[in-house]
Amino acid sequence: MSSVDLSVMGRKRERSSSPVVDEQVGKSKSNELSVESRKQIENLYKIYDDLNSGIKKETSESQYKELIDAAHGSEKQKRLASQFITRFVECFPTLEIAAIDALFDLCEDDDVSIRKQAEKDLVTVCKKLPHLVLNVADVLTQILQTENTGELNVVYSSLVSLLHIDAERALVGIFAQIRSGKQELVMKDRCIKFLQTKIPALGPEMLTPEFEKRLFSEILKSIKALDGHNEFKMVMEILKLTKLSQKYEGRTSIVRIVETLLDITKELATDEEDAVAKLLICSDFVFPYFHDAANSAPLFIYYCTRVLPALSNTFAGKNEIAYFSVLRMAVDLQQFTGKLEDEQAKLCLKSLLDVTSAFLVESPVIDDGVIPDYQFSFLESLFYLIHKLLSDHSILSEEYEEEFENGFRNKVTYLLRAAMSYKSKIMADFNQIKQNGEGGGLAKEETKMTCLRALSQMKLSWQASTLSSALERKLPHHSSSFRDRDRERK
Repeated sequence: MSSVDLSVMGRKRERSSSPVVDEQVGKSKSNELSVESRKQIENLYKIYDDLNSGIKKETSESQYKELIDAAHGSEKQKRLASQFITRFVECFPTLEIAAIDALFDLCEDDDVSIRKQAEKDLVTVCKKLPHLVLNVADVLTQILQTENTGELNVVYSSLVSLLHIDAERALVGIFAQIRSGKQELVMKDRCIKFLQTKIPALGPEMLTPEFEKRLFSEILKSIKALDGHNEFKMVMEILKLTKLSQKYEGRTSIVRIVETLLDITKELATDEEDAVAKLLICSDFVFPYFHDAANSAPLFIYYCTRVLPALSNTFAGKNEIAYFSVLRMAVDLQQFTGKLEDEQAKLCLKSLLDVTSAFLVESPVIDDGVIPDYQFSFLESLFYLIHKLLSDHSILSEEYEEEFENGFRNKVTYLLRAAMSYKSKIMADFNQIKQNGEGGGLAKEETKMTCLRALSQMKLSWQASTLSSALERKLPHHSSSFRDRDRERK
């Protein structure tokens, strides 16, 4: 597809509401036309004959204006005006805007049959004047909020026709309404579903590199207008079907789209009901698209500095499984960051130390053996991330040595004591089970052995190759394991 001028022609239309009047509403109570109405209709037919015979331009422009004015006449006049305006629209470029506006007005008529005719005629106009596709697509997309099934089918058909006339311009017009239709949820939902079903059906001859680039560009511009993770998933399914998504350029665009949607320059909006669900779904979706030029570093830094601190105070206590999923996602993202700059690593480390410190206790294990209530599943992920950052950036160990000495080291020492006490308790229970020969011991033994492994080495329990099926059922499930992602990359 060649490069096109995507400027909007004519006056941009906005539908304040969708007419839902039945076919019969607004029609004349009598089939008989008045004498005056008959004369007006006869005049329209005469104008048609004159224009069709090619009379002088000066005279014909005046008559074409009469056709445009007839779009505000009786029902019969409106129907004829729609047909006749369309028939000669390319002959009068100076009246083009007035003619298109007249057809747009007919798309808002009380009579649904008149609306449907105008919607079809607009497609015919675009076949003659393709530069109008953008504006017409914009207006037709607004009509998707109609409650009349017959009209809805006409609009869907008309939008498909516009995609075949000029796919790129039609796409811009449709996405213009996705961006501006945040309050018209029905229209936006139908619009996204239309794109999801119709774009893959266009065929390879229409899904050109230029079209796919335009599709990526429009989605990137519209991403913040999406409501909830369901709309995000529908839009992302559209991108997954493109050839561009398999190339570096497309993969980079998808990574940037996710970063834009999550708004990684701001704190996580914990007050939004589905904020964490959207965060996890978007993060999980983007994994197959990371590469050297667009790695996971921005998202990982976002998790460390803006997500985990925001969720650690109240959310973690009330939503343990969801918070654990967030921690696991942070660990997953860390695997694909590449080499962080020291300053970036410093920001992440400082934030992780603060979050980790909040989950540690200030006092040692009580002598009578009571173990403080530690969130071991949280702490193993946090310590793993801290360990990786310090391993990759040794300079940070020296910089944070004083902080380690002042309080944090003591808290970690108390944690170690608690872990050892917990380990002793498990071993004692384990031996008691063996001695007493208690039934149902296999699942208990596997679980206890897994706990011992988790307390004895610097590994993540959900990644251990010997992870028991009993514990696996207890851990929060995440849709993409490391093995899944390695397989996707291969």
